[in-house]
Amino acid sequence: PGPSSTQAAAAAAQAADSPTQEQQAAAAELLVAVLHAAAAFELPQLQAACVEAAGRHVSAHSAVPWLIAAHPYSATGNGGAQAGHDPAFEGLKSLALAYASEHYDDIKARAPASLDALKAQPAELAMELMEARVAAVQRRPGGGGGRGAAGAHGGAAGSGSVGAAAGGLKRKRSDDVAAH
Repeated sequence: PGPSSTQAAAAAAQAADSPTQEQQAAAAELLVAVLHAAAAFELPQLQAACVEAAGRHVSAHSAVPWLIAAHPYSATGNGGAQAGHDPAFEGLKSLALAYASEHYDDIKARAPASLDALKAQPAELAMELMEARVAAVQRRPGGGGGRGAAGAHGGAAGSGSVGAAAGGLKRKRSDDVAAH
């Protein structure tokens, strides 16, 4: 028997902290591929495990690629149309957006190529990040910029609003399952 779906999701997300850009890109793509497969086979528990693992392992290198990958499947990513909407991708987008807005300076310093990739995306996605960034800066004590209490590494992934974003998906998915 192979690894459990939770172990596979955790391995994909953990690989997202790889030291090279190639490994980082592959790990981010793997997590998204597992999410797609879980959606295709209607495996909400695997989807939730992927998003939960992503919340624990989101980093300066993975946040923007996950934001980009999840955007087309979010409620706002397809012009508000619900046809392609998927709650798991909404959860991934939410946690990636929260992390990217709170750790933008770290992303800019450690993963500038991911921000370059954002330039090729629809302007609405950059606007979402900008608005979330402004809100994150305003929430900080004194409303100042910089890294705040997160420190040079960017704080603990899975804490704060990132953890809340992943937790929101778990609640949504369990409500969806209970309703059916």
